[in-house]
Amino acid sequence: MWGSARAVCHPSLAGTRIGGAQNFLEGSAGILAIPWQFAGTSGRSSGGVGVVPRPYRARVLQLLFPISCACGRRAAAGAPLCAQCAATVRPAAPAPPPAGVEAWWSAFAYEGPAREVVARAKYRGVRAGVPWLAASLADVLVARAGTALAAVDVVTWAPTTPDHRRARGFDPAELLVRALARCLGVRPRGLLARTPGPAQTGLPAAARRTGPRFHPRAPVPPCVLVVDDVATTGATLAAAAVALHAGGARRVLAATAALTPPPASRRPAPG
Repeated sequence: MWGSARAVCHPSLAGTRIGGAQNFLEGSAGILAIPWQFAGTSGRSSGGVGVVPRPYRARVLQLLFPISCACGRRAAAGAPLCAQCAATVRPAAPAPPPAGVEAWWSAFAYEGPAREVVARAKYRGVRAGVPWLAASLADVLVARAGTALAAVDVVTWAPTTPDHRRARGFDPAELLVRALARCLGVRPRGLLARTPGPAQTGLPAAARRTGPRFHPRAPVPPCVLVVDDVATTGATLAAAAVALHAGGARRVLAATAALTPPPASRRPAPG
């Protein structure tokens, strides 16, 4: 089980509506190795491959690989969005958990700039924003999940269809979980396999509510946190909960990076 967890905030985002998001450049790069001069054990300076110290890592990456916001402006340091777009991001509204899920937390409303960050990763293979989404979700969990978070044995994901995984070369939910696990200091584990069937994307709400089907592919511990990148009806999480309970879970918690807001609260599209 987890001990106390704390997500790291990037100082440039403190006090904003997306405050609490870890530096996504730093998280995505891990340790950045570059040629530089360093002193060996003999005290003599020699050339080689060194490690950029943590305080400078994000700045170096920002210079080498500048990130553009969806609006075309340069993204702020530590985020995949510019400051103007970041200020418009709304937190997800509380939602009742799907059937079989004890509690459910989401970071952002799936609209506007936050939707674009998710869509870039999910449909266009732009992964740079995934650690930012994960760190934002980690902050929400640390702030709101309380003792439930400490009880979790493992974090897993609701896998995409095999066809989508082959086409994209990766599973967006798995990437999110692995980044989230780094934020929280827990080992992720793939517990579910998806039964062949249509993807949820593009289906009308009534069809979405039937959800996909999963089955356990590994032993399931007593308390599981299942994660998905975005949710609309919660049917995918409910289907994942069915499989996890069938595999032996006594408690299933859920988290999503983004949640589609109800129609009455959606913001009108710009223009």
